[in-house]
Amino acid sequence: MKKSRITIKDIAKELNVSASTVSRALQNHALKKNNQVVIDEFIVKTKGFTHNDAIEPIKKLLKSDNPPDAIFAVNYRLAIATIRTAIKLNFKVPEDLSVVGFDDEPNSSYFNPALTSVRQPVYGIGMLSARILLQNIENKNLEFRHEVFKTELIIRGSSIPPKKQLN
Repeated sequence: MKKSRITIKDIAKELNVSASTVSRALQNHALKKNNQVVIDEFIVKTKGFTHNDAIEPIKKLLKSDNPPDAIFAVNYRLAIATIRTAIKLNFKVPEDLSVVGFDDEPNSSYFNPALTSVRQPVYGIGMLSARILLQNIENKNLEFRHEVFKTELIIRGSSIPPKKQLN
């Protein structure tokens, strides 16, 4: 299986946002190495968003010459698959590898270690989406809206600060 990489455009398409938004987010969150944003080296594309879709790409990433010390997965399923795969490869989570997921599904806290996750206001997103849809049905001349929702990092057992910061 050929190792595939994900680009900023791929991320933007999946999230339905502009490439510049993704680029700014990466830069703002300090994904930098020698003052350059790291994109190709550590961003790995999976075939889908299920547990099984993550296993082989994560194995390849963790078996590489320069494995990461942290992984941010786009949902909790990929994050849990990352943790299980890492443990099978004798990584200690979070000591050797911190893992953070996105969604904060209710069962994220039931795994061992419990999954650190980014919580998004899904109810609020759904309500606003429904309102916008209904407004668009009633009035087809609505302009584009840009909405920003507050997220929250829920820190649990799957992540710790980098070792450099612990000393």
